[in-house]
Amino acid sequence: NRGSPIGFFDPVVKPDNREFSYELETVGPILETNGRRIADNKVRWTFSVADLWPNGYRMTATAVRWNREAERKLFGRVVLTDVEVVLMVREAVTRHENVRNALKQSIEKGNLGPLQTLGAAGEADEHKAARDILKLATRPAS
Repeated sequence: NRGSPIGFFDPVVKPDNREFSYELETVGPILETNGRRIADNKVRWTFSVADLWPNGYRMTATAVRWNREAERKLFGRVVLTDVEVVLMVREAVTRHENVRNALKQSIEKGNLGPLQTLGAAGEADEHKAARDILKLATRPAS
């Protein structure tokens, strides 16, 4: 009886039902993960031995850390308070180069002027995205 292709393993493999749990806590909110988000900045993966064979178990998470000092200077307070807000800003600066540039200029200047100029320039998606970021300055504190 050959067993495995290289003859090292018994052909009758007994199932192993051990489970593993791994948690990761990050300094900022987790934007994407293949685990289960258990808090804005905490994710958990649970997997079994069977999930490990033959290529291992891949755990992924993307979190963001930002400059709170620049955020307070620009908006007068902390406005990136939850994952949904962070995702909205991320989407705006990822999809629209002009929004990314206006936000960068606003941070460098320490005021919202460049974003306000872009937001007032029309009705295209990038202008609306700039206005959505500007609304963070006036939304109620949480």
